Amino acid sequence: MNIVTLIGNVSKAPHFIAENENKKAVAYLTVANNDVKNKPVFTEVTVFGRDAEYAKENITTGSRIAIVGKLAQRQKKTKNNDTYQELYVSCNELTNLSNSKEG
Repeated sequence: MNIVTLIGNVSKAPHFIAENENKKAVAYLTVANNDVKNKPVFTEVTVFGRDAEYAKENITTGSRIAIVGKLAQRQKKTKNNDTYQELYVSCNELTNLSNSKEG
């Protein structure tokens, strides 16, 4: 079972792409919350479709959100063209806790 529930504040405003290769809107954002030692933890989140459109219009830096999704990984490249794996949360459900509108 691969289910992630994450509640935190958006530390980096969503970067929105109108359509990806699968013809879906995509938004990338970073969510911050605290670990058990009260140190910040930053999690990359990818949001798709209707929720991505909602994020574009309603989510800003500092917004408190809840994410339900799954842990995923993608291959990325460094400036030196070395490859590495990055973990992120692929969002299935986005809720804006900063106001009453939900995505």
